[in-house]
Parts: sequence; C-alpha cells; structure tokens
Amino acid sequence: WPRPPRPRSGAGIAMRLVTQNLLTCQVKACMDTAATPDGGFLSYPLKVVPDAGGLKQVASPFDEGVAKSILPRLDWAALRKTAAELGVAALPEEVPAGAESDAGFLRSVYALVFDIHLEEGNLLCPHCGRAYPVRKGVPNMLLRDDEM
Repeated sequence: WPRPPRPRSGAGIAMRLVTQNLLTCQVKACMDTAATPDGGFLSYPLKVVPDAGGLKQVASPFDEGVAKSILPRLDWAALRKTAAELGVAALPEEVPAGAESDAGFLRSVYALVFDIHLEEGNLLCPHCGRAYPVRKGVPNMLLRDDEM
C-alpha cells in the first residue's frame, strides 16, 4: 500500500474515507448472516454518521503516484454510496476508462478519500445496526464479549 499523506501540522489525527472504504462490521452474528448470493455483504460499507461538526475537509498535498496506486484498490460502489450519503461528491457509476491517466479525475478521487476526515461520529453497520464510535479521528472497532 502506498503511504497516505501525513496530516498538516495541527490538523491532528482523523479517519479518512479511504479507511472507511476498507472496514466492515466484525460482530460474529452479523458476519454469519450478512453474506449475499452475489458474494457481497449486507454489513458493508459501514455508514458514516458524523456528529455535528465532526466531518471536515482538510486539504493535503496531491500525490499522483498514491492516487494511481489507490484507485484500483477502492471499492468504487461503496465509495460512491458514501460520498452521496455525505453529500460531498457526485461520482460516476463506474470508474471511467482511462481514469489512471486523467490528472483531474485522480485529483478529485484523492481529495475525496484523503481530505474528507471524520473526527467525531459513528460508523454504523447497515445490517445489524452496530455503531462503532469515532472519537478524535480514531474508529473504535473493538467488540464486546457477547459480540465475538
């Protein structure tokens, strides 16, 4: 994986949408019932539910190499859904042909996945409803004993 950009000094730690694009509910009962016939999961993507003022946009320097490297690793449908729910971007249904050589597109995707920060709020499982709190930019994915 490419190294993500470091936050600007004073920006602090924050969960970025690139992280949310990788996370899924880990509750055992949820995992046991979340599989769909097409190979997907009802527990993915976790819905971003920011507290008031908990979602911020913090610009970071664009790195074309990182953008090209991350693009094929993103779950595009999940990113598109999250961006629409948050009202932060309108993405095309599919990654456009030749996107890896379109600097403007790469810049837009890079800004979306690295510059949108969830500092306070929750990640909510769409299948079982389990809320994973995000405090000071750190998602708490730890489970209680009865959830393992």
